[in-house]
Amino acid sequence: MIETEAKVVAVEPGYVWVETERKSACGHCAEAAQCGVSAIGKLVGGGPVRMRVPDPVGAEVDQTLVLGLSEEALVGAAAVSYMVPLLVMIGAVAVSVHFGAGDGIAFMSGVAGLIAGFYAVRWRLKRGLSGPTFQPVILRYRRSGCGMGLTRELTGDSHG
Repeated sequence: MIETEAKVVAVEPGYVWVETERKSACGHCAEAAQCGVSAIGKLVGGGPVRMRVPDPVGAEVDQTLVLGLSEEALVGAAAVSYMVPLLVMIGAVAVSVHFGAGDGIAFMSGVAGLIAGFYAVRWRLKRGLSGPTFQPVILRYRRSGCGMGLTRELTGDSHG
């Protein structure tokens, strides 16, 4: 389970809206200026990520939570993020070659397909991935007024 802290920004019955800071390992090594992954990260954008999470315990606005996401969900999202643009690019090149396009047109089709694939992934990620596999869960939270940053572990059978 991969964990991250999030801040509650809004509450609705059974759910909370939380914001997390987008984190990246890129930019911390000596090769960051020449790194392709760092460049893609800049293209996607930074800033906080806002999401709706089921709330079994009644969290409050400005409360800090620890969210968890399964490793399988992260690997699946990463695979989609890399494979969709590549497959769209290859498909665009194959279609252009099939219809007799020259090398220049095939190249431009590939570039256009790659860009279209990145935008398709970005659009899908902005809409959110659905299903319980991609849904983060609240693992721990800090109660307001407890002081000292006390946390409470959440388990399936304890609610109080």
